[in-house]
Amino acid sequence: MLIAILQLVLTTIACGLLFVAWRTFRSDRVIFLLVAAGILIRAAVGQVLFWISYLELPFGRGMQEGGGFWFFATDGKKYFLRAAEAASERGLGALTHIDPTVVSPGYTQVLVLFALLFGVVASIGLLMNLAAYVGTCAIVVKLAGDQTRVARIAIAALSLSPASILWSTQPLKDVLFLFLFALFVAVAAAWIRAWQREQNALLFGVLATVALLLSFCVIAGIRWYFALVFFVVLVPLLVIVSMGTRKRLQAIVLLLLMCGAMLGCAVHVAGPFLPPSIRRMILSPRLASAARSPRMVGNILEGVRDAYDGLGGGTRMRPGTLISNRRAARFFSGSAALLLPHDLARATGLTNIGGGRGLWLFVDLDTIFFDVVLILAIIAVVRAPREKWRNAIFWLVLIVTLAMGAAFAYSVSNFGALFRYRSMIFIGVVMLPVAAVWRPRLVSP
Repeated sequence: MLIAILQLVLTTIACGLLFVAWRTFRSDRVIFLLVAAGILIRAAVGQVLFWISYLELPFGRGMQEGGGFWFFATDGKKYFLRAAEAASERGLGALTHIDPTVVSPGYTQVLVLFALLFGVVASIGLLMNLAAYVGTCAIVVKLAGDQTRVARIAIAALSLSPASILWSTQPLKDVLFLFLFALFVAVAAAWIRAWQREQNALLFGVLATVALLLSFCVIAGIRWYFALVFFVVLVPLLVIVSMGTRKRLQAIVLLLLMCGAMLGCAVHVAGPFLPPSIRRMILSPRLASAARSPRMVGNILEGVRDAYDGLGGGTRMRPGTLISNRRAARFFSGSAALLLPHDLARATGLTNIGGGRGLWLFVDLDTIFFDVVLILAIIAVVRAPREKWRNAIFWLVLIVTLAMGAAFAYSVSNFGALFRYRSMIFIGVVMLPVAAVWRPRLVSP
């Protein structure tokens, strides 16, 4: 009983902190209202869905999983049950004793922490996702600086995204990953700015390096492949930035140490999920292995594609007959599914998508929303100052978003999975205009 009362108090405090965090956006009324709308919509929809499923009410019975869960969050239910078991058996020790062979051990640790603090109930996912949403909005506003219009568009996209709202209602890792993506970009920006300082550049550089390493480790514990893509894109960009600083030797040395720590973290955290070829290249680096890395990446994508083809599923995608080349047909099939409503995608002859479970109207609405955000992002980037082409953060977001979008389009042949993965592309699209207007140098008031 004492523990339950303590968890109730902590939950009340957490909700109060969310209110305080929302109040920090009041300097701009539009953003203030958008963030409020995002919180209220997520909280309301999340509570309704939770109680319908928890009480097994006669609404959408075929889609309910019971206990507050729904069919679109079956993996979230697995994460939650695993975290609940670990929290009950080990208590605080569960935070450091998660089985590394389970999928996304880093995310399970986050759920364990929330279960210990706020109780073992499915609705902790809603609280976690609300905090992640507010945190993502705060990062976007901070990076946008005085570019209010860009910040408003980005916040509107984050707040009103149908898929983001739906994922927020369940203990899924998607919304948390949006926050981690934005956080990694923000910490990389802080690393660059640290070396622009006239005083204490090394101190701020060390702090930014530690923060970058920590955020990288959390991402690697949830989606190792995204962490490695971040690493491959970020390191060359930071090397270029370091060469233009006054303390380039210190920056390069610190960067090398960080690279070693990141690679070690990736090997340790990803565990058995890291492909053996990548593990060997990290642990035993050779020039010949580096030269073969493009082929290695291609083989991994082919393996992922074959695995998805073997799984089948109700929403399996098959390339259409419009393109004869097998690899090109796979890529354009996935691209059409990503960007077009499913009936229109099928009508193009590029792809054939199997039937779902009555959510096509919602999916098509989210696809149209994604396309609108993508078009606005392209317009905003084109109209951004020319300095963006010398902006490492802009290139980081652009390359990572394009690379992961192409990889998903080619390798994922189940639309249900691709629909979930699109959120990782969505946050990159939202962040592009923000990164384009970010200034590497501090501007004096």
